[in-house]
Formats: sequence, structure tokens, C-alpha cells
Amino acid sequence: MPDSPLEYFISVFRKSITQNETNEAVYQFLAEMILQDLKKSKIPKNNLNYLDTFPLVDYLRIQLENDANAESLLERLLRSKYSEENIAGMLLLKPFIVNDKRAYWAEYLEKYFDSAGKTFDAKLMCIYRLLDLQEFNQRHVEFLGYLTDNYEAFLRANARQVAVEPHSPELYADKIVRAVKERFEDPNFPTEKKWIYLLLFFEYGSKREINMYLEKLEKLNINQSVLNKMKEFYSKNYGE
Repeated sequence: MPDSPLEYFISVFRKSITQNETNEAVYQFLAEMILQDLKKSKIPKNNLNYLDTFPLVDYLRIQLENDANAESLLERLLRSKYSEENIAGMLLLKPFIVNDKRAYWAEYLEKYFDSAGKTFDAKLMCIYRLLDLQEFNQRHVEFLGYLTDNYEAFLRANARQVAVEPHSPELYADKIVRAVKERFEDPNFPTEKKWIYLLLFFEYGSKREINMYLEKLEKLNINQSVLNKMKEFYSKNYGE
């Protein structure tokens, strides 16, 4: 029997992948318990990366949005000296960066990304949050360059979101492909953020689908410099 709600969630989620089952009531309950453990600092730092697992992260954000102490938890995580806690804070920050403290969080995120000595995983999570803010659109080329320079680390970091063991490559790849397609094809998903999911899709998608999505990005009028660098990277690394 797993020792904590987080460990139990991971075991339930891995079973749901292999047996194609879901249990929203269980996920919702576990998210509430996990959030309580997070507030009490009861989750080991080396397990915090599992918070960035779908669909757990969505349930956690919903729980936190309705929590009167959300701001104090976010401040503690984001101001921590530990990158694992910074990542957890930025992960949970998403619903809050559109509120009346938008400028406050935007300043924090930009300074964090520009700071020396931060881990790749922390900067990657910072990029995801910066992509939620239109005022940083002019830096997308810089963000893309950072990710392509560290592409293997980018793939590894995203792999954790599907919580599948390395010995299950077919389940792992299928889960990532479906997750990317859902975001890329969602008309309500921010247009300026879709390129980062296509960058991940380069590794797992078919060439036909990749070219189709590149064409769709072009029609969506995203930053042309970003699109050109995406095409250049794909051609250089995947032989197109």
C-alpha cells in the first residue's frame, strides 16, 4: 500500500493508463489530500515533480483556486531556495496569473528566467507560465532557442507528465501524442502557446501530422521568427 496520497495517485493513474480506466472521484479526493500534504510540507522534495502529472495538476489547480490560503502557499513555494518547490509553485500558479496580481507574478517570472544558476526544469516551467502572458510574446524566439539548445532535457521533463514507467515506451509515446493533440487542436487553447507543444510533437508525431500542424501554425499568424526557427530545427534534426 502506498505511503502517501501522492504515491497512491501515481499507482492509480498508471493502472488507468494500462487498463484504459479513469476515476474522477478518486482523482478529486486525492488532489484534496495531496494539497493538504503540500501545505504541511509533508511531500518529499524529490516527489514534487509528480505534481506535474495529468490529470492531477488540473485537479490540484481547481482545489487551490477555491482555497483561502492559496496566495500564502504560492508565495512560500515560489520564494523557496529549493528549485523543486519553485517548480511546484509555478505549476500551480497558472490560474492566478490573470488576477489583480498579474503584474506582480509577471515580474517574478521574468526575473526568475533571467537569473543565473536555475535548473533547466525550473526554467522550463517558468517558460510555460511566461507563455500564458501576452506581454512576453517578443521573447518567444529566445525561449525557443533555450529549449532547442536543451532539447533532450526538454523531452525528459515532459515525459514525467504522463507518469508511465520507462519500460512502457509504447504507452508513454501514445500518452504524449494524445496530450499534445488535445492542446494543439483545442480552439480555446492560447494560439501563441501552441508552438511549444509542437516542439514536443516533433519527437513523437508522424511526419504527416507534423507538417500539417506547421501549416496550421502558419495560418494562425504566430510569431514568424518562431515559426521559421521551428522549421529549421525540425529539418536539421528530423531530416525534412
